[in-house]
Amino acid sequence: YLRETVMTVHEVKGISLDAYQDLLLQRFSNPKISDMIQRLCEDGSMKASSFWKPVLEDHIAGENPFTLIGLATAGWIRYSTGKDEAGEPIVIKDPAMAHILAPLAEHAVAHGNVGPFLEAAFGPSLARMTVFSDEVTRWLQMLVEKGAAEVLEEVRGVFSRDAVPAGGLH
Repeated sequence: YLRETVMTVHEVKGISLDAYQDLLLQRFSNPKISDMIQRLCEDGSMKASSFWKPVLEDHIAGENPFTLIGLATAGWIRYSTGKDEAGEPIVIKDPAMAHILAPLAEHAVAHGNVGPFLEAAFGPSLARMTVFSDEVTRWLQMLVEKGAAEVLEEVRGVFSRDAVPAGGLH
C-alpha cells in the first residue's frame, strides 16, 4: 500500500520517502502501539474523499497500478455494510454512513455493483472510471467469496514491500 501511495508524493528536500516508509512499518508493527479499527475508521467517508481520491486520480491519470488501494476500497465497502462476516453488527461512527453509504454498500455486496457507492463516496468522475470500478468490484467479489482473512493471507503471499504487480490476485 505504501509503495502505491508514495508514487503520488512529491519529493521533499532532505526527506527520504523510503526511510519514512520503513519508520511507519516499524512503528505500526510494534504490538505496544495499538489502535482500535473502529477508531481508525471513524469518519471514513471524509478520509476517503480527502486522502484516497487524489491518490487514485493521480494513479489513474499516470496509468500506475493501484491494486492495494482497490482492495482497501473494497474492504471499506464491505465494512460499510455495518455487519461483520458473521452477520454481527459493526458500530460505525460516520455521519454519511447510515443514510447514504451503508445502503449502497449493502447493495454492492449483494449485487456486485459498486458504482453507486463509489459515486457517493468519491464523486461521479472517479466512479465512472472503469479501471477503478472494475478493480474494486474484483476485490469485493473476492472478499465476499473468500472472506477477509483468506484474501489478506493471499495478499501477504504475493505482495512484498518492493513489488506492486498490476492486476493483483485472480
